[in-house]
Amino acid sequence: MKVSYKWLQEYIVEKLPQVEEVVSALTMHSFEIDGVETTGSDSMLDVKVLPNRAHDSLSHYGIASELASVLGLTRTFLLPNQEVQKTDRVKLTVTTKNCDRAVMVLIENVEIGESPAWLKEKLAVLGHRSINSIVDITNYLTYAFGQPMHAFDADKISGGINIRDAKDGEQITLLNGTEYALDTSMMVIADGKQPLDVAGVMGGKESGVTDSTKNILLSLSSFNAVSIRKTAKKLGVRTDASQRFENEIAPYLVDRSLPYALKLISELAKGTIVGKAEHYPNPQKEKVITTTAEKISKILGIQLDSTTIIFTLGRQKISAVKSGDSIVVTAPLERLDLEIEENIAEEVGRLYGLEKILPVPLEESNSYNVNPEVYISNVIRNLLAKNGFSEIYTYAFTSTGDVEVDNPLASDKKFLRKNLLEKMEYSLEYNFKYLDLIGNTSVKLFEIGKIFRPEGEFLHLSVGVKYPKSKKSPNVDEEIAKTIKMLETEFDFSFGDVSIVGGVAELDLEGILKEVKVPEKYPE
Repeated sequence: MKVSYKWLQEYIVEKLPQVEEVVSALTMHSFEIDGVETTGSDSMLDVKVLPNRAHDSLSHYGIASELASVLGLTRTFLLPNQEVQKTDRVKLTVTTKNCDRAVMVLIENVEIGESPAWLKEKLAVLGHRSINSIVDITNYLTYAFGQPMHAFDADKISGGINIRDAKDGEQITLLNGTEYALDTSMMVIADGKQPLDVAGVMGGKESGVTDSTKNILLSLSSFNAVSIRKTAKKLGVRTDASQRFENEIAPYLVDRSLPYALKLISELAKGTIVGKAEHYPNPQKEKVITTTAEKISKILGIQLDSTTIIFTLGRQKISAVKSGDSIVVTAPLERLDLEIEENIAEEVGRLYGLEKILPVPLEESNSYNVNPEVYISNVIRNLLAKNGFSEIYTYAFTSTGDVEVDNPLASDKKFLRKNLLEKMEYSLEYNFKYLDLIGNTSVKLFEIGKIFRPEGEFLHLSVGVKYPKSKKSPNVDEEIAKTIKMLETEFDFSFGDVSIVGGVAELDLEGILKEVKVPEKYPE
């Protein structure tokens, strides 16, 4: 994400340090900086915001807030949430499950014109051209606070607004001038006649704001991240709005952005606020995580007391109070990533300074616990390798089986394998084709792996041998029988009757795991 150094200063009370120090602070505590570019009197930071922080940091205020935490600076005060009266003139219904919140504000008598120089400059440094004052305001605030917003021409809307799932075959021409066919997996903002907007992705051309627009309907929403990601991918349309929705943003961000939108529209376009309609059935609640200084210290590997932990969290505007031996942490509404104690420990650690957490030598040990499955598998592996066998690894996912996968990787991988034989037979034939190329006189393979049945998973061994057809070639079934006998002798264990067909056999290793004694410790 491109971030303006001068823009960051607007959200910090103290004078920012030099660009180099800002880059170093963010890199060591927060985000990787992919590069810095000088643009006129400004410096543009290319900040790599990872998905776990995209919901609160894909904005200039988000980066500035993070910088204030790291450097101990003071954030500027934001405009308070502005209550807008409800009006019956805006009819809003939501019939999709993928919209958590929607706010529609009717603003009349706007005077749309050219944006002032400061607003044009804000967009220009990010590589965007100015369109008109209303569109520029919505774009500017998206980059400022991370909450996408869109303005419709209210006079082009027929009837009320319905945020719904699209219908198969519906058509819409978006602001990029391209017509798209929609389906039921997508979401639209529609009026009584047609879709006006592919929700969370891009607005429609027909209802877009132009220089002749007199009345607008300002839309701020919060959508399901997975739904938006799938829609953007299917349509092949990625926008600044969809990027933010795809990473999930807090419904709370509407309250942060709306006061600025209304203020700027009133100042730059002389608009009159009529009222709003809102859908917010389950208002967002703060998450409370209870932890202890002992738990945080154990996770980080450094001894920290409650006072240090509470102070460190406070620098990030994360409320933390001591309650007996516990620390009760209340996550800011925009921080969707703070859910468990480990998240809190990470926040403390990165801000306190991971470089302060020094390595601690492990206790010396002359022996290590033995895993029976690993031990026996390695004995088999080494024994077969010494006798000319090569190990193979095949997919556990197959097209048929007894255990079906909830979310298959592909249509031919819907099940977990119920045996190793099928892949062994295939592997023998496949490798046999290249016998001359690899310079071998036979193919001898084995695989140790899990098979899956409704009652559980089990460790199995499959072995296979294949020779060219010749009177001098050994009998493959006899060779497999000798191999099994060798394993039985090694472990002093009987596999019982084993089916050997065409030089291929499969052995159940669960009996060996239960009956064969293995060393309790590995020697040093």
